Amino acid sequence: VLMVLKAGPAAAGVKSRQFGLLTHWACISKPVAFVSAIVALYPEGVAHLYDVETWRGAFSQPMTMLHWSVLSKASYELTLTLAKACPSAASIKCAGRMPLHNAVEMGVSVEIVDCLLEAFPGATKVRVGQGKSAGLPLHWACRPDSKALIATVKTLLDVDSSAAKEVDGAGKLPLRFCYEWDAPEEMTNLLHDAYPEA
Repeated sequence: VLMVLKAGPAAAGVKSRQFGLLTHWACISKPVAFVSAIVALYPEGVAHLYDVETWRGAFSQPMTMLHWSVLSKASYELTLTLAKACPSAASIKCAGRMPLHNAVEMGVSVEIVDCLLEAFPGATKVRVGQGKSAGLPLHWACRPDSKALIATVKTLLDVDSSAAKEVDGAGKLPLRFCYEWDAPEEMTNLLHDAYPEA
C-alpha cells in the first residue's frame, strides 16, 4: 500500500464506501508506523468523519479517528500520532463531545489527556452535554461515574484553574461532585486549592 501511495499520495484522500479513508482502515488494523506514514501523506484524514460501526459495531455515531482512538482506548502512540498530524481534530465534536471530554470521563492515561490538550488547549473551556448534564471537562472528570485519574484533574487545573469556579448545567461546582461521592482527598484538595472560596 505504501508503494502505491508513494507513486500517488493523493490516494490517501480517496474514500471507499466499505472502508472509508485509508487513514480509517489503517488506524483500526495496522501498526502505528504504518498509520504515521499514511497521515503524513494526508493529515486531514484524521478529522474526517466515518461511521466506524460498520467495522466494529461498538459505536453508533460517526466520529473522527482521534475520537475513535480515545473511545477504543488505543495506544498513546497512536493517539499522539493522530493528534500531532491533525490538531484540529481535537476541536471537533462528535456525538456532542470533543475527544478530551471522552478521555477524562473514561479515565485514559494522563499522557493521552496531555496530547489532546496540546492539540487544543481551548477544550478545557468547552461545555458539552444537555441541560443539567452540560459541563466542562473538569466537571466530567469529577462526576461520580467518571473514571478520571487524579493526575488528569491536576492536568486540567494546570491548564485552566478557573474551571474550578465554574458550575455545570445543574449549578454544581466540580468540588461539589467530589463531596457527593467521597472522592480521594488528593482530588478534593486540588479543587479546593484552585478555588478556596468554594
